[in-house]
Amino acid sequence: MPILEALAEAVELCGIPHELMPDNGTSFVTIVRTMLIRFQRSLAELEIRHIRTQVDTPWSNGKTEAFWAILQAEVLDRQHLEDLAAADAAVTAYAGYCNCHRLQGELGWRTPAERLNGTPFLDRGFEKSRRSPPSHQPLAELLAA
Repeated sequence: MPILEALAEAVELCGIPHELMPDNGTSFVTIVRTMLIRFQRSLAELEIRHIRTQVDTPWSNGKTEAFWAILQAEVLDRQHLEDLAAADAAVTAYAGYCNCHRLQGELGWRTPAERLNGTPFLDRGFEKSRRSPPSHQPLAELLAA
């Protein structure tokens, strides 16, 4: 039961979350009824709130979908990862970058660390991009030439 194994591993590594929202992907939606019941029972035993979204509705879990798409594009598609340890290291490094150095438009051009706990953003050269979205005008001018 890959889903129950993944849940157990996540709890062991990170602790018990307050809530869980599966993405309703094929691996979750197509599990047999008995496995789903066991999954729900495991959540209840751990006192984890199960947030449900509709199947095939990316707007209801868009942040999750966007996260996986960005991770795929910015980490997994750009590196040749020899093994699981290399993948783990790459994702861990990216999480640090993403939380402390990657400005998020949805957060008012702040980093998640700034919003969560006030960790100051100290990267240099981004003063203008913090006031407004990065400009693509110079690129447009190059393409037009």
